[in-house]
Amino acid sequence: MCDDGSVSTDSEVACGPAPGALSSSAVAKKGARVSAPETHQGFVPLRSRSHFDRVFATGERRRCGGVTVISVRTDGPVTRVGLVVSRRVGTAVDRNRAKRRLREGLRAIELEPGRDHVVIATRAVVNAGWRTLVAWLEQATGASTGETGESVGDGRDG
Repeated sequence: MCDDGSVSTDSEVACGPAPGALSSSAVAKKGARVSAPETHQGFVPLRSRSHFDRVFATGERRRCGGVTVISVRTDGPVTRVGLVVSRRVGTAVDRNRAKRRLREGLRAIELEPGRDHVVIATRAVVNAGWRTLVAWLEQATGASTGETGESVGDGRDG
């Protein structure tokens, strides 16, 4: 009933580690190491309050459709992105949907390395068509078009 690497206890239901084998916590400690931050295909999440504050204080603001993007150049090669989705966007379900759509939209475009971006969503992000949302993000980040932010569509396309 137990795996080859474990020993039966008095009960047939419970199995313990084999004599001399490492417990799962010891294995976890042994295998633990410091790793690079989790990436989201091309960018790393911006999490620290001080980093958000620096972007808000010194960044360049561009608005396009339902998103505003504040960007600032950094010294490192990593692109970091923070999302701001306030309660004005809607219920928790709407806010989570907006964040998922923004993350996926940011993966669909090519962000310039070495920049921190804060993306601020409005209610329009929840209901905008996919192509419209990606176009808003491209223009607001300057990812592929490099143009200044201007409205693209009314958010009703597919």
